[in-house]
Amino acid sequence: MATSSIFTLIITSFIAAYSQSGFTFDGGEYKCEGDEVCAGTYIDDFPEISNLICKGFCSCCQSYMTFTCIEDKCNIECEEEDSCADTTIQLDSVESVSCGEPRACQEAAFALDVVEGFKFECSDEEACLGVGIAAVLDTSDSEAHMDEFQCDGENACSEATVNMNRLEKFSCEGYRACNGGLFTFYNPAEDFTISCEGDSACQSATISLQYSPLATEFTISSIECESSQACEFMKLSITNLASETVYIKELKCEGFQACDTLTVAASGLSSVVIEKCICEEPEPYACMCTAGLDAVCQEFEGEWSSSGTDAYSCTF
Repeated sequence: MATSSIFTLIITSFIAAYSQSGFTFDGGEYKCEGDEVCAGTYIDDFPEISNLICKGFCSCCQSYMTFTCIEDKCNIECEEEDSCADTTIQLDSVESVSCGEPRACQEAAFALDVVEGFKFECSDEEACLGVGIAAVLDTSDSEAHMDEFQCDGENACSEATVNMNRLEKFSCEGYRACNGGLFTFYNPAEDFTISCEGDSACQSATISLQYSPLATEFTISSIECESSQACEFMKLSITNLASETVYIKELKCEGFQACDTLTVAASGLSSVVIEKCICEEPEPYACMCTAGLDAVCQEFEGEWSSSGTDAYSCTF
C-alpha cells in the first residue's frame, strides 16, 4: 500500500475515534480542544500540519508528537492548565510557542527548527517549570534573529533547560521566574538583553553565552537585575571563541540583595568587557560578595564588594 494511502487510513481512523470528543484535523490545523482529548497520544513522523492547538485540561499532555510544517511558518499553542505537560513536541518552521496557563508546558520537551522572529512565551504560574527547549534558527541568513524568550509568572521557567541561538531578548518577570534554570544562548543577536525583573527572578540560575568563531555580532545592550534577590547566586558564563571582543554595555543591579553572590566567568580566545557595572540600591548588601567582575568590568558605580573568583566563599 502506498505511503499516502497508509497515512490517509491512519488519519481517517484517528479523526473517527476522536472527533466526537474535541479532536479535529482541518486545513492542516491539529486541534485538541477539551479535557484530556489527545492525552497520551503517540505520533511518530506525522506529516504536514499548519498549527498545533491544545486547549483543555491535559488536552495534549503526556504525549509524543512529531510533525512537519506544511506552511512557511507554524505555531504551537498550549492554552489551558497542563495542556502540554510532560509532552515531547518536534516541529520545523516554528514561528511561536505559547504556554499561557498554569503548568501548560511543565516538564515538556520541545525540539524546534524556527523561523525569523521566533518567540517562546511562558506566561503563567509554573507554565514552563522544568521544561526542556532546543530551538535552532537557520544561520544561512546572517540577518535572521529570534525575537524573545519570555518567562512571565511565578516559577514560570524555574529549573528549565534552554538552548537557543541568535536570540534578541531573554526576560524573566515574576517571582522565581527563572530560578535554578540553565539557559544557553549561542551567538546572541546584536544588542541582546537579559532582564530579571521579579523577586528572585534569576536566583541560582546559570546563563551561558557562547560565541563561536562564526559569530558576527558582539554587543550586549544590558543585563538587568532589578528586584529583590533578582540575580542572587546567579552565574553568568561567557565563552568567546570569536576574533572580536564581546562588549556588554551595562550590568545594572537594583533592589535588596539584587546581585549578591553574583558570579561572572569569562573565557575563550578573545576578551569580554562590561563597560559599566551599576549598583543602585542605597542600602548595603545589594551587590555584595560578587565574583569575577574585577576582571571584566571597566567602571563601577555604587557600592560593590568582591570575593575574588568564588562568590560562595564570601561572608557578609
